[in-house]
Amino acid sequence: MDITRVIFDTNVYGALINENNYLIIKTRLLNDKSFIIYGFGPIRKELRYIPKSIKFGNKNTRLFLFNIYDNLTKGRELNNTKEVEDLTKKIYLFYKENGGIRNWKIIRNDFLIVACALINNLDIIVTNDKRTMLNDKAIKAYKKVVEEENLRYPLFCNLNKIKIRFN
Repeated sequence: MDITRVIFDTNVYGALINENNYLIIKTRLLNDKSFIIYGFGPIRKELRYIPKSIKFGNKNTRLFLFNIYDNLTKGRELNNTKEVEDLTKKIYLFYKENGGIRNWKIIRNDFLIVACALINNLDIIVTNDKRTMLNDKAIKAYKKVVEEENLRYPLFCNLNKIKIRFN
């Protein structure tokens, strides 16, 4: 059995709960032993920024998303190492050289997720973020880093592709 190693961008967790058939998708994700979802500290930290006052139905959205994150990643947490941080900075440097306009503070977490996926040789990055993580200048920066560092380029896909597979 081939294993597919995956990381979800923070925005995917929020988009997932807004799906009508969320429970079916979640259950199938949890039961598919060939599709392994990894967690990453900066993603969990971004979930903390959701205000406690925001509700999903009668539930606290932040706690609900933490629960989903913890269930889907099941203790498979990747570390934010110096190597990941250094690669993140390199991606940002190439991004700026390509004319990227977002500042470090805005785009750092997106590039951290990509750098983490590259360092850990993940197969897929799932994101719905076309403005920052998937813009043309960012993609060029990833490809340049992959080439220079002799890394494997992951597949980028959005939640719709995951829904097709697990719905």
